[in-house]
Amino acid sequence: MADVVVVARNAELDFAILKSSKPRSFIAPWNGSTDDLESRCDLVLASFRLGINEYQEPYKGKLGFAPAACIAISSHRRHIMFSCSTYAGDFGAALIVKDGCLVGIHQETINALREEMDRKKVIKDRLNDVEESLDNIARSGLAQGCSGLLVHEFKDVVSE
Repeated sequence: MADVVVVARNAELDFAILKSSKPRSFIAPWNGSTDDLESRCDLVLASFRLGINEYQEPYKGKLGFAPAACIAISSHRRHIMFSCSTYAGDFGAALIVKDGCLVGIHQETINALREEMDRKKVIKDRLNDVEESLDNIARSGLAQGCSGLLVHEFKDVVSE
């Protein structure tokens, strides 16, 4: 296993740049405009799916790919919201365009059911929300999206 050292860290945007003691392949950063990302459906999340625990053994060490589509770019142009199936442990996974360039990294999954329930402090209210939400899911599906940090926020640090 390679040793790594932290060469840069940004607490505000929640990322760190690690340098490996062994040479590693490098994905070229995407240089397009953030405006060009809006409504793109040719994105892919590349992850080792570490969060699938008991199902992981047959896939250990294998890179998996999940199709992703851009939903929106944040107003400050730092983050991308995208639609993609994700698992626990996918944080930091590479978000790439099909031509192979790095667009950004996956930071979190946004789940509408969880977001609504987290605001309720009384357990009875939360349980009522769960019951109501299950009805809504059965009727119309579960709103879920992902948030990622765009590559231009850290590519200058990587290229140094």
